[in-house]
This record gives sequence, structure tokens and C-alpha cells, in this order.
Amino acid sequence: MGDLIKSLFPEDISKNGFKVNGKQKKYIFWLVFAAVIGIAAITFGNYTGGTNEKALITENEKLQSESSDIKTIGTLAIAENQLAERLENILSQISGVGQVAVNLTLESSSEYQFAINKKVDKTLVTEKAQDGSTRSTDETREDAQVVMQSMNQGKEEPVIIKEIRPQVVGVMVVAQGAGDLIIKEKISEAVQTLLNIPAHRVTVLTKGSR
Repeated sequence: MGDLIKSLFPEDISKNGFKVNGKQKKYIFWLVFAAVIGIAAITFGNYTGGTNEKALITENEKLQSESSDIKTIGTLAIAENQLAERLENILSQISGVGQVAVNLTLESSSEYQFAINKKVDKTLVTEKAQDGSTRSTDETREDAQVVMQSMNQGKEEPVIIKEIRPQVVGVMVVAQGAGDLIIKEKISEAVQTLLNIPAHRVTVLTKGSR
């Protein structure tokens, strides 16, 4: 950089004063232009980098949310299919029902209440005021932890003390024998009893021949 300056200003500036000719003006212009471009590039890079980073974080949060929703829907669908298969197995054993297919909808998946180990510490704190009076207060600290149990292969799972089964929204049964009103009524009553739901949530249809 020093050699470049000397080549642009070969004369002694202290003696002759600062004079800029046409060639020097051209070099100075391009140096200033290059500096401005460099600063603008660095600033723009930092801005876009921060923007891209924020966009990436937002996208990751969105993907995690969608993944959680898909997992919940998948769990609910599995529970509905399992319950439908159990109903099909039971209803098919009723005399006169014949081939049967069941489709049902659950309001939500099962909920669980876990065993909790609570620890409560109480401390009596006594404070003395400047006038000689005293004041006592109780400080309570609670610590709660889920009780875990050892399973196979060294895994641990929380201890479940209660399972809250989901509410059945509606059931549709298609059976060969549903053309008989007595069989149809038996199917409806069996579903109501097994799922503990009212009659208006159960629909029984006759299976047609293909």
C-alpha cells in the first residue's frame, strides 16, 4: 500500500503541498469505489445471513410441529383400527350376523395419569423487626417427580396409575345379517353396551352382495 501511494504521489507533499493530477484522481476514485463495494457486500452478507438463519429456525419449528401432529394422528388412527377389529371379532360371533365390518371414530387418543412422587419441605422463618416485634412465616417447597419402573433391556417407563379412554364419536356397522330387524337390534345393543354410548351414535347397515 505504501509503494502504491508513493507511485501515485512521488513528490514530497510537505514541500510542494497536496496536488492531485488527473491520473491520481482516477486511481483515488477507483480505490474509494472498491472500498464502498466491499463494505456494502459485507453488510448485505450479514443481513441476509441473519435473515436466512431466522428463516431456518422458523422452518425447523414448523417441521417439528407438523411431525408432532402427524404422530398424534397416527396414534389415534391405530387406536381406532384396533378397537374396530375387536368389535368385528365380537359381533361376528353373534348368531345370524355373518360377515361384519366396523368403522368408528374416536374423539381423541387415550390419556394417562402417571404416578408422582411428591416431596414437601416446610420451613418456619422468624423475622425480628426494629421495634422488637417478631413475625413468623411458613415457607413451603414442593418437588414432584414421575415414578419410573425398569423394563426389559434396561429401559425405564413411567408408572401409569390410570388410563382415560377416549370418547367414541360414532360407529358404523355393516353386517350380512342386518337385514333381519332382530339381528340389527342385537348388533346395535351390543355396540352400545361394549362402548357405553347412546343409540344415536350407532348406525347398522345391511351388507350388500357384489
